[in-house]
Amino acid sequence: TGSLLPGRLVRLSGTANGTVGTLWTGFLETIVPQPSVKGLAVARLDAVGPMGYYGPKKINLGHHLNITTGTMFTTLCQQVATVGTAWLALIDGGQTTMTRVWFDQLPFIDTIQECEDTEAGFVWESKTGLIGFNGRHHRLSAGAQTSKATFSDAGTGLTYVDLSEDDAIQTVFNALETSVQLYGTGTLGTLWTLAIAGTSYPQLNRTG
Repeated sequence: TGSLLPGRLVRLSGTANGTVGTLWTGFLETIVPQPSVKGLAVARLDAVGPMGYYGPKKINLGHHLNITTGTMFTTLCQQVATVGTAWLALIDGGQTTMTRVWFDQLPFIDTIQECEDTEAGFVWESKTGLIGFNGRHHRLSAGAQTSKATFSDAGTGLTYVDLSEDDAIQTVFNALETSVQLYGTGTLGTLWTLAIAGTSYPQLNRTG
């Protein structure tokens, strides 16, 4: 019918106990015909999630001062979204304020990872094709403190056979090196001035 085109939303659904539910939602990238002389002629649909679809898009964003990670995340998403903010999931405000931030021709996926790293938060995709941002205190909120599942070795709940403890030495740091870039601003100055005057229109002054 011509409706199945690259960039269209696609959805993978499943049925459990007679109930149909959404498992995954993404964007169609390519349609690959796979004809067969003897067997069934089919077509393979290749699709990616919202982060994969919007990820390569370049971001140009001017200087922003003293902006929270959640607000910056929303601003970045609005730079690439073609359907407003309806495709965004719930976004936390974040606990960290980004003192000075800008992006110059940086892929969208890299910019939201900057927010994620700065906040020590979590960027995620939902099964309905939404993209979201959780601040580092998200899992301390009331909803996250309620158990969603129970593991058991007694045949009830989610069954496990054995537990093993990983060596935590890889998470211990005795030394940390990082680079810090400092900024300074001077006094403002006039770069150019434009003055236009005439009898048929009012005087126009512009200073930049």
